[in-house]
Amino acid sequence: METQEFRTLFHAEAVKGEKAAYFLRWVIVLTVLPGAMLMLATGRYLGAVPYSLGLVGVTVLYNVVLTVLYRKGLLDTPIVKYISVTLDISLITFNHFITSLYGSQLAVATFATILLYPVLLLYATLRHDRRLIVYATLYTIVVFNVAYFVRYPYLDPELVQRVASADPMGQLYKSLYIAVFGFSLLLVPKTIRSLIGRQAELMTQQMEQTIQLKLHEQREAQLVESLYKFVSKEVAEKMLRDPSLLAGRTAHIAALFVDIRGFTSYCATNPPDKILDFLNRFYEEVADAIKRNGGLINKYLGDAVFAIFGAPDDMQEPEVRALQACIDVLTGVDRAYDEFADSFEIDLKIGIGIDSGDALVGNVGSTDRIEYTALGDVVNMASRYEKLNKRFETRLLFSDPVRSAIDGRITDYEIRSLGRHAVRGTNGEREFYTLESIGAQR
Repeated sequence: METQEFRTLFHAEAVKGEKAAYFLRWVIVLTVLPGAMLMLATGRYLGAVPYSLGLVGVTVLYNVVLTVLYRKGLLDTPIVKYISVTLDISLITFNHFITSLYGSQLAVATFATILLYPVLLLYATLRHDRRLIVYATLYTIVVFNVAYFVRYPYLDPELVQRVASADPMGQLYKSLYIAVFGFSLLLVPKTIRSLIGRQAELMTQQMEQTIQLKLHEQREAQLVESLYKFVSKEVAEKMLRDPSLLAGRTAHIAALFVDIRGFTSYCATNPPDKILDFLNRFYEEVADAIKRNGGLINKYLGDAVFAIFGAPDDMQEPEVRALQACIDVLTGVDRAYDEFADSFEIDLKIGIGIDSGDALVGNVGSTDRIEYTALGDVVNMASRYEKLNKRFETRLLFSDPVRSAIDGRITDYEIRSLGRHAVRGTNGEREFYTLESIGAQR
């Protein structure tokens, strides 16, 4: 099936063929014109000079017309090809016919311009039109023989006998050779058509590959942009380079939950657009702190945020990073407290819970939707610690495994134990910790 690309290429090549014939006419003009001047200078074949100059004039005029058509984009019109071929063959035939009248009698059968017939047929082939080749071949044979047999009765029989190719049998052989040559050229457009078709196919494939590559790059850019919203640039790039990081595995992580206190009451007394503006501004503070410390924002849960440290990219001491992120969140919230109060009319109070340990991490979901997450007791306990802040009137609670990991690493704040307490849904008691000063409720 011929594609648009194929037709465009084939059309372009056909126009090149017409241009080649256009330049050939100028070469013929530059050849015939000096010849006519030479005939005038030597006094030979003077009768042929007006006709030669007439041929030059017709050729020049036709090329001027073609120049105008080319500028108007009409050079590829089918009728132009047939007129060009007809004119070229007719002028060559008329030239050796006139030479036979006013010069050598046998010119009609043996003049050198006859050798231009194969050249003109070849140039007809460059138009890539098989019907045009057939027409050019048959027309050449007809006018070549018409010119010969019109002149034949007036030729000197002795001259005809001395030159084998000048008799009717020689004329027949020449016509046969023209026919064989012309019809052999029918193979050329087929071959060129095949080559152009292959070229168009390759162009189409390259275009499709380019489009696919652009789409892939666009999707990757969108993915990167999406990842940047949840993780740091470094972690995002690692995830793109090594998708196996997203595969299911057991990893040592620190799980972190952040929640807004009194958000339900706030929603009941404020319009939706104001609530969303507040949430987005709050999430900016939380997200920046988490990403800055190498964490992954796993979910936005209404007024809460769930983040993971230590997956998908392995991390040394994820507890230290998670606690530092908590400190940054609390510091940022304190710094922006007045802004939240003035702009959103909220007395912003939050609770944060952290636990650490081994968890199952990886992609989970259905065929329609998959997300990367962490599953296990460490996640459940971090969520419970966050909720227990209200009971202990704190903003930050973390577990004994977290305390062990950060001991001696967080020097700006003193770690304070809140004692051992039972946690709903678990066996036994667990010890709770917070940070002095910053961990206390405002």
